[in-house]
Amino acid sequence: MIINTFSYLWSAMAIDAIAELVDNGFESFEVPISSPHCWPDEISSLERSAISARLNDYGAKIRSLNAGGYDINLASPGANMRRKSIEHIKSVIDLAAGWDAGSRKSRVSAGQQACEGPVWIAGVVS
Repeated sequence: MIINTFSYLWSAMAIDAIAELVDNGFESFEVPISSPHCWPDEISSLERSAISARLNDYGAKIRSLNAGGYDINLASPGANMRRKSIEHIKSVIDLAAGWDAGSRKSRVSAGQQACEGPVWIAGVVS
């Protein structure tokens, strides 16, 4: 069974959440990409190596990283937004490859294409 560390998103770094979950018998994980939980640009090469070593010590495997959709939008009409989204996704893929902890998958939300006119949701116009 793969356990997602989402419930620790705002309370612990991913590796610390994994340490606690390993103590409770789990060993395979999906990690959501969100700062401060796990954000590629905020994890130095030295920290990545230390995290990899801890994963090995725990016998834990990160099976996938979830790049999320908070601030990415591959379908944006804005070219700069699409470029930033691609950069972010590449950084998530690099993180997955660098940890070499069985994580060869990254989950990505494509975002949404902007529509013309107002969007009505439950009677509220946006």
